[in-house]
Amino acid sequence: MQTKFTLTGETCVYLYGIVASRSLGPQGLEDMLHGIEDASGMFLIEAGNLACVAVCVQSSEYRDRLREDASNQLAWLGPRALRHHEILRNLHEITTVVPFKFGTLCESTGEVQHILQQLQEPFTRLLKHFEGREEWAVRVFVDESATMRHLEETNSQLIGLCVSGPDSSPGEAYFLQKRRQKLAADLVNELVFSLGEGIEQRLVKSAVQIVRNTAAANECDRSKVAALSAAVLLEKSRFEALEAILEQLESEYACYLLSAEISGPWPPYSFSTDLDRFQNSGSPGVVLRKNAIGQTELRELTVT
Repeated sequence: MQTKFTLTGETCVYLYGIVASRSLGPQGLEDMLHGIEDASGMFLIEAGNLACVAVCVQSSEYRDRLREDASNQLAWLGPRALRHHEILRNLHEITTVVPFKFGTLCESTGEVQHILQQLQEPFTRLLKHFEGREEWAVRVFVDESATMRHLEETNSQLIGLCVSGPDSSPGEAYFLQKRRQKLAADLVNELVFSLGEGIEQRLVKSAVQIVRNTAAANECDRSKVAALSAAVLLEKSRFEALEAILEQLESEYACYLLSAEISGPWPPYSFSTDLDRFQNSGSPGVVLRKNAIGQTELRELTVT
């Protein structure tokens, strides 16, 4: 598909993702956009067997973000990040896609074509790897109080520190209690770490690939401790197997009130290899920088 847009210094190209060049015609693109607010003007930029789904945006709209206070930035980011996600989800339902991070920009369509040419091989590999697969977010928690109670009832070290001697002074009893609390906290941490490692190995049996997500692990109820937070790349036919493993885990570790959450399916955000890694794999014609809102920005580097 030929791109007819003329860009100036006031406009730039916003990139959503990479698809196979003949996997998404004009009608497919129109169907994909149906029902998404303010998603008109989208087009394909082709080079070889690849195409990039893109739209023209005002450069100043992104360049000026850091000049505003945090509340204004959030108000601006929210609807645009949601639109970015909706477009990629719809795109994922129609064809295989290598998604870009929100806010990925290029200065011209020619620059995008150059990038597609330079990264033809790694992007083609990723498209093949993602075909017939989808990303699911998996989070597994244990209840901190229930886990602590179970350890206090079963761990010999904690049981041994439970009662102070008859001749113990108040000070000795206090320090004994502090030792017991520290040991209990350490044992909970060790158990949670061990659980996470074991659960990950169980999931590997049904998954194509797993990526840990430590940031998401910290976003949970304070009464719960995250044993595992991960993105799982899964064959579409293996979803029921994943559900069965999580149900079995909840049954096996009921003494810790273990609970599993799963959400998706998503485009393979977590498995789209960071573009800067391609610079170390024979792509000297591309350099990556951060744009005004801290996201990956693609720029052309003249090859000498």
